[in-house]
Amino acid sequence: MREALETAYKAFGAVVIFSMVTVLAIAAVQYYTTEGYTQVWPGGVLEVVGTTIITGANCTALVADTSEERALAISDALANRTGERPDTWTSWATTLRSFNLTLETVQIQRFDGKFFYSDVLLRGLAEQEKLLRLDMRPSDAITLALRLGAPIYINSTLLQESGIDICKQSIQVPKG
Repeated sequence: MREALETAYKAFGAVVIFSMVTVLAIAAVQYYTTEGYTQVWPGGVLEVVGTTIITGANCTALVADTSEERALAISDALANRTGERPDTWTSWATTLRSFNLTLETVQIQRFDGKFFYSDVLLRGLAEQEKLLRLDMRPSDAITLALRLGAPIYINSTLLQESGIDICKQSIQVPKG
């Protein structure tokens, strides 16, 4: 019985590893470009007011609500504050550094009317030509980028179509 369990466990482990490698291979890209994107950090607009995230460039910004926890995480990362114990994003940053992975960039890609979508692009030091593109919530991706000092970009078309003029229009922040 024990041998059967050990064999099943090894087979299951092989399937899990094969599945992870397959997903990583599918997600791997050769290169990325910032053409068609607007850099928002560093050098652009990235603010948190209450649970509202404002990110963009010049006078055009995306304005989105998030959870209190995520808003605080972004605020803390902007101010380079850490708590007594590491938060999720600090742990992620430490893990990436430990495995010699570099966060190349965050790209906020699109909005479907309900959610914004973004990708993080990771590169391993051993394979400079390979990138790993992972789908991540923009609020999480922004926090991770801030913790690791990686640039943040927004798809320029998205910014034009979904952004608001923050120089002329005051932003109404919900009171909670």
